[in-house]
Amino acid sequence: MFRLPFPKPKDEKRPPLEGVIIHRDGREVCDLSTKEGKAIYNGRMFDMSLRQGGICCLHDHIPECPGKMDDDITFDHEIPRGHDAGSRDDRIEIKVKQQDGTIKVKWQNGAAHSLCNMRKGSRRIPYNAKHNGDTIWELIPKLTRSGKVLFRCTGCGHETPAPTKNHNCKDVL
Repeated sequence: MFRLPFPKPKDEKRPPLEGVIIHRDGREVCDLSTKEGKAIYNGRMFDMSLRQGGICCLHDHIPECPGKMDDDITFDHEIPRGHDAGSRDDRIEIKVKQQDGTIKVKWQNGAAHSLCNMRKGSRRIPYNAKHNGDTIWELIPKLTRSGKVLFRCTGCGHETPAPTKNHNCKDVL
């Protein structure tokens, strides 16, 4: 039988991690129907809380957020699960290969108060942008007609109710 010299990604054998489903594109989804999956999910939530210094990840984005977290902690997905559940990723950091060949570790997702997480809803808020070196959005104290808060790009001053990761200041100027 003829075998290809390099295996396809789907043919690579990965060590199974109990309670976590690893997709072909590298996404990890904790299986919350199992005891192991819940433990991993809660462990990641605790790790995010420690990495954030016990401060809610939405503190700078939700005006009513008290900041310091106590017992009421939830796992907040930076890319919302509701609308695009097919891209759900429960990892707390990802490795990205740079153009110069180096690998950069980027923060993903965060720990938040459950009330702040509810207020955020299904909006995409890139709260890890400052740590990751991406475009930084600041909350401005005015609302749109529909009652949504506005964000301003610190680089170019562009205002929007839904900040994006792929915003390019050169396109807006």
